[in-house]
Amino acid sequence: MDKELLGKLITRARRRRGITCEELANGVCAVSTLLRTEKGERLPDFFVLERILERLGASGNKLEFLHDERAYELYYLRERVEESLTQRDYVEAEAALTYYEGLPEGGQSLHRQYICKMRSVIAGEAEGQWKRAALLLEEAV
Repeated sequence: MDKELLGKLITRARRRRGITCEELANGVCAVSTLLRTEKGERLPDFFVLERILERLGASGNKLEFLHDERAYELYYLRERVEESLTQRDYVEAEAALTYYEGLPEGGQSLHRQYICKMRSVIAGEAEGQWKRAALLLEEAV
């Protein structure tokens, strides 16, 4: 998809819903990143774009056509974590999260939010540490 077209679509959807740039970007990316995306100057990270579209009530199902191999690697790593949690294989899920956390992207805010959210599931479900789970969710937010 064309960066300019994507930017126009995001701007239109944001305005239609009465959402400011600051509100849409909050906790996802810098306002400047959103503004550059809306102007068609850049294509944001796969996970940033996915979250922006989700907040606008749009589907990110076709995003696979927009991003590079590294974004796919991270996407499949997330699938591995979630599948492990579904199977209640908390050791595997934690191992995948530890690997994810060690990647250069692992320290970025959106990825850090995801890691904390998944660790909160492990803390609550596997370890019964509900207070820790709540703290991890608070950190994710």
